[in-house]
Amino acid sequence: LAQSSTILFENGLAIRSWEAQVVEGRLRVALDWEVTRLADRRYKLFIHLLGPTPETRRVAQGDAEPLGGFPPFTAWPLGARVPDALKLALPADLPAGVYTLVTGLYDPITGERLPVITATGAALGDSAELGTIELP
Repeated sequence: LAQSSTILFENGLAIRSWEAQVVEGRLRVALDWEVTRLADRRYKLFIHLLGPTPETRRVAQGDAEPLGGFPPFTAWPLGARVPDALKLALPADLPAGVYTLVTGLYDPITGERLPVITATGAALGDSAELGTIELP
């Protein structure tokens, strides 16, 4: 079931909804992107799966350009809604429980993260929580 979301990035990309499901030992995270302003630089997306305790803080992560970079989001038209998905390998011994998904965009050359912003442009930080999921 898709979860509604509004995560705005400084470069004009927005995540409007997401959905996560376990498929063959991997966590597939589907995202619905929207172009709110034309982007001029390419960034990579990261998704971190965070556990409920300090020992399991970051249990899995995935990094990739949206759509694998083909076409790059700098070529996406204004107003476009673009479905995308990223798969995270899950540890075989991952205990059942409630986990948090965190996402953001970063410059693949410098590692600098792109600010997450409010609708008025105020910076919220360099990552955003998508939501929580319960893993069996």
